[in-house]
Amino acid sequence: MADGPGAAGPMNKQQNRMYIQNFLTAFPGSKFEVLLTVAQGDYVVMHWKVSGGAHTGPLHSPSGSIIPPTGKTATLVGSTTSQVKNGKVTHSWTFWDMASLLGQLGLLPPM
Repeated sequence: MADGPGAAGPMNKQQNRMYIQNFLTAFPGSKFEVLLTVAQGDYVVMHWKVSGGAHTGPLHSPSGSIIPPTGKTATLVGSTTSQVKNGKVTHSWTFWDMASLLGQLGLLPPM
């Protein structure tokens, strides 16, 4: 299972792949960089950054509407915490600031 901003609820493996693919379709050419990895017990936390891709594809919003391409680039910083059992990820929680993304795309007033 996986949880992430904008998802309607916990996602299974296929839904999580679609969630990630939605972002990659909206921001082709994005570069993901792992900034820090910490492991303790059954948990692994990755602090990451994604940047470089211009918003040239449709982006699905949490409400189900589609945000048309803006042509703008955005940089996101977030983290993913994964629970690992028997060498397999059993659940992951991803956190990133959706308001920051929408602001960089010019879809929210400056904060």
